[in-house]
Amino acid sequence: LPYFPEVDASYVPLQSTFSTDSQTGKEPRLEYLRRTLRLAEGLPKRFAGQTIACYSHAASVALVGALTRSPTLCEAGTFAPCGIYKLVLAEDGVWHIAARGDNNSAHISQNSPTTFPWGWQHVRHGRDEVESLWARAHELGPSDAACPSTNESE
Repeated sequence: LPYFPEVDASYVPLQSTFSTDSQTGKEPRLEYLRRTLRLAEGLPKRFAGQTIACYSHAASVALVGALTRSPTLCEAGTFAPCGIYKLVLAEDGVWHIAARGDNNSAHISQNSPTTFPWGWQHVRHGRDEVESLWARAHELGPSDAACPSTNESE
């Protein structure tokens, strides 16, 4: 990695596995949401007191919802292509949105015609199904796979 010295080649991901449906090979939405809840628990533990940057796709606006304890996925908002959310952890342990990522016009001159700010309200199956899955994910809690320890020797 001599071309990218800022990349930590020793980094161990918080989550390296996820479940897939044996017939479709895809991760079920419910399991994705539960894994997102697990990530929301693991991030502040592993990176306590640090500034972190996460890069992902628009569906990860669910992580914004999980961190901010949004009662609904749709309230978490939308994520623009190359959108930037800034979340700040308050002393009470709750994350707050300091800047939303639903608008990218400050740093993107033009979006591709095939991409647009996306949120869970845009899912083909509708808002009711999405919110039902979000509620069910919270009932079941984070997925069972443990987040790696903050101390690699444990």
